[in-house]
Amino acid sequence: MGGSVLLLLGLVCVNVLADSSDIEVEKNVWAVLGEDVVLRCQYIGQSAILYSSWSMEQTNGKWKQLVVYFMQQVTINDNRFGIPISSSNLTVTMNVSSKEDEQEYKCSFFTGSETTEGKVTLRIMAPPSVHTQVQEAVENGLHYQTVICSATGGRPKAELFWLVHGQQASGQAFSINTTSLEGPNGTFTQTSVLQFATHVMNEGYVTCAVNHRALATPTHVRVEVKHFVAPILTMETNLVQEKMEDFHEVTCRAEGGRPAPSLTWSLPENTFREWNISDKMQQDRRAYNDTETLSSTLRFPVHLHEGWNVTCIINHPKFLYEQRRTSSLPTYRFFSMQVFSPGGSSAGQILLEEGNSNVSIQLEVAGNVPHYQVTCTKEDGSLPKDMTVTGSSLWIGGPVELAHAGQYECQASYYQHKVSVQLEIQVIPEELPQVVVPPIIMTHTWVNSDLRAFQCSATGAIPAASVSWLFPEDLSRTILSNDTFQNETHCVSRILLRPICLSRELLVECVIQHPALSSAAIQQITLPACFGPDVSLHSTTAWEDGIQYTLVECRAESAKPAPAIEWTIKNDHGSNNTIQLSEVTTTNWTSENGSITVHSVARLPSHSFYRRIVTCVVTHEALEKEIMKEICIPAVEPPVPVVSIRNQQVSSWWLAVCEITWHMEFNLSWVLPEKNTGRTQPCLRTDGVRYWANSTYEFPLDLHEGQNLTCRIQTEHISIDKTVHIPRYNISLALANATLVLRRNLVQRVTLQAHVRNQKVQLRVHGKMPRFNFTCFRSDGSPAITEGVALVFPFLVSEQDAGLYTCHASFYHHHTTLLLQVEVADKDEELWNIVLICFSMAVAIVLILIVCLCIFCKKHRRESSASVVSSNKRESLAALTSLMADHRSPELKKSAVPTPLIQKDQQYPELVRYSIVIDIKSTV
Repeated sequence: MGGSVLLLLGLVCVNVLADSSDIEVEKNVWAVLGEDVVLRCQYIGQSAILYSSWSMEQTNGKWKQLVVYFMQQVTINDNRFGIPISSSNLTVTMNVSSKEDEQEYKCSFFTGSETTEGKVTLRIMAPPSVHTQVQEAVENGLHYQTVICSATGGRPKAELFWLVHGQQASGQAFSINTTSLEGPNGTFTQTSVLQFATHVMNEGYVTCAVNHRALATPTHVRVEVKHFVAPILTMETNLVQEKMEDFHEVTCRAEGGRPAPSLTWSLPENTFREWNISDKMQQDRRAYNDTETLSSTLRFPVHLHEGWNVTCIINHPKFLYEQRRTSSLPTYRFFSMQVFSPGGSSAGQILLEEGNSNVSIQLEVAGNVPHYQVTCTKEDGSLPKDMTVTGSSLWIGGPVELAHAGQYECQASYYQHKVSVQLEIQVIPEELPQVVVPPIIMTHTWVNSDLRAFQCSATGAIPAASVSWLFPEDLSRTILSNDTFQNETHCVSRILLRPICLSRELLVECVIQHPALSSAAIQQITLPACFGPDVSLHSTTAWEDGIQYTLVECRAESAKPAPAIEWTIKNDHGSNNTIQLSEVTTTNWTSENGSITVHSVARLPSHSFYRRIVTCVVTHEALEKEIMKEICIPAVEPPVPVVSIRNQQVSSWWLAVCEITWHMEFNLSWVLPEKNTGRTQPCLRTDGVRYWANSTYEFPLDLHEGQNLTCRIQTEHISIDKTVHIPRYNISLALANATLVLRRNLVQRVTLQAHVRNQKVQLRVHGKMPRFNFTCFRSDGSPAITEGVALVFPFLVSEQDAGLYTCHASFYHHHTTLLLQVEVADKDEELWNIVLICFSMAVAIVLILIVCLCIFCKKHRRESSASVVSSNKRESLAALTSLMADHRSPELKKSAVPTPLIQKDQQYPELVRYSIVIDIKSTV
């Protein structure tokens, strides 16, 4: 009894402390026209609800019932309303179809003794329409822009703000003015004006952001505006020649500016008037990408403006200060002038032999002038008629005479710059011929690098002998001469240079002619042939960045010189074309035996040269005809497609994706099981070189669960399949501490502690699935609070939280349900139950002891005589069988006992059964 009294007092205290209001209602609700809105109203009192309804006030002051909940049945009188959750929870969805729906709605709950009401005021929102406008103006020489953004027809008021460079516009650079105007229909028009100087903008647009309660996300409207671009400044100086006169052209250029920059020149005072430079100035304006380029060129005579500083001044709104570019005109001068004798030595005295012809005396001038002119004079005036100045050389046609001797002065000049040098020419008189001495003829052969040298010499001759070579006309050659004069004799040598390797053996002749010889002396020399190259050709394939390449390697080994390798490829008509491949690598090396190996690798995209003949052409001096090796580019092996399966977050259908990248055109398709109802969507695109294919197949999970889907790539010659398996899923729900998965719809009992917050009933979901949905509901259909996979009671637990709960877990078409019977236990009530259980057990034990004692006494009485056994037995059991029937004979019973008594005795059974019932009540 003590525990029941405490429980009753606790419930009274809870009711006293509870809120006096029995309705939870959301009084002010905003709705979007054309969408659904939720009207929330719930009765939280303790009384049972007999009748509940939603109603709306009419123009005549009466209330029209819209939804009625009575006797577990719902009557909907307005098709705008849905079905409420329960009779105590009238939360309902309503479709807002017109502005007339904006009024007050009333929810009512009737308990039998009283009616409880709540009112909801519905206000309708209208999304605004956004309009923008740009205006331009010039004030005090500065260009300004005004951007107007209006949000009209919105309800309630919209919020407007500006984004510049991705940030909200603020500061002194931007002026923002926002106004609001309310219309007669209750809508609002907000207008925001953004004003700024154009030169502060670095982007071509600003963004008007509109935030409104009727919009899921803020609306961003990009407005194109003008912005200035600073030009790129360059300055260059070039030397030009016109009508035999040199000029310096200085060009100043401001490229890619918006708006057009202004350009001026800064020169010394009176420069244009004094030197007539203004008519040399040119300006060029070009528009590109809405920008302008301004260039100006000044032309200065070289001899008048050396060392001048020319400054170009550019002004533009993007420059805080004017920009200056300065160019200095060059200053020219000569450093020196030297004379070189015909032998190549520098000297001021030149020795010439009488009778020589075609003598050239070199004059070398050092300086930084662009060009110069050389003039020479003799001490007595002009030059002799057979002496001329050519370029920087003093040339004597000859023959040289004694009159050519004397003092000369040569001068190099460039405008006012001059440099000169003096030289003396001495002529050695010609001597008479001496005794004729025949030459000594010798031949010599040696190999030098890639060349073979054949030398034919005539030495010790007076005068010098004539040495020449005779060879076939088609023989390519190089001849070097070496003539010397020593000890009064002449040595003449002619060296024939030929490549080290010949395709065939040749015979050449060296011919020596001299006055001491009666006829020309001929020396024959044989030029040997060499062996041709050994050529091999093979190919390999390699992949790089998803592209298959064929590497064709051509190797040629031969004697010196190195062979040459070229590549040809047959076109579609079968003819050979010599091509210059961009990806050809050629290397060569020399082995110890002197042979040279050339290795050339052509890297060819297989898709471009598929089934075409590639030829390696090797040429060598030892070959009369080139060597050709052919190979066919193999077919391109297709890559394996990539197939993936994933579930979609925004759709209940699954998605199978097949992707492949290749350099040949192909078909991509799905091979699906029978009776498929999914949707396939192929996509194929190309850039002219590669092909990208993507085929998606969208299907419900239950259609192909546990089956295989195959993606197939097909060309004219091949077909490749890639199969992916769809797993089979299952799901079940149990208590977290349960060792076995319980049968479906089996009710599990859980106990909560009364008057304790934040209690959880932890559940566990079994099955192989990546994710699932979990919800719980009370027996009246109202949702319960869940956290993860747990039923949560965040508030103080009371008897109202007890009852049957249904928890539901689902993964697509897989569902499972667990029923939970939640009981609330009180510590005082549990103590009282324990006392009752103990008392009941004690009474049962006492009764059992009494029965045992009686049975023990009965066994001892069996030891008496047989005549009194049965009577004693009946007496020993008299206490327990006082209601047993009489054992007299039927005749005595009928004579001795009255009829009513007999009828009364027949109401008792012949046997009396005793039973002990122990009722034990426990909680789980």
